[in-house]
Amino acid sequence: MNIDSRILSATILLCITAFCVFGFLASFERGSLNVGHLVYGACGIGTLFLAVRLLLWGIKTSRAIIAAAGLFFLAVLLLFLYATNRTHP
Repeated sequence: MNIDSRILSATILLCITAFCVFGFLASFERGSLNVGHLVYGACGIGTLFLAVRLLLWGIKTSRAIIAAAGLFFLAVLLLFLYATNRTHP
């Protein structure tokens, strides 16, 4: 896969990621947690991971670094869910 097709594919994936982020934020208008949160979150994290992986194709990365990045994004997502679902006195 040459560099031009990787950049084009990563750009398309980042557009899908942006759509998932806005959809994830908009799904909070319906109230508590629902399936939309899971779908938008999983698709957003997945497409972001694929875009970064396409852009870093030629760079040697270990699986531990990729797993740590995935856990970081999951922790940020869960922190955001916790912060938005807390009731404030």
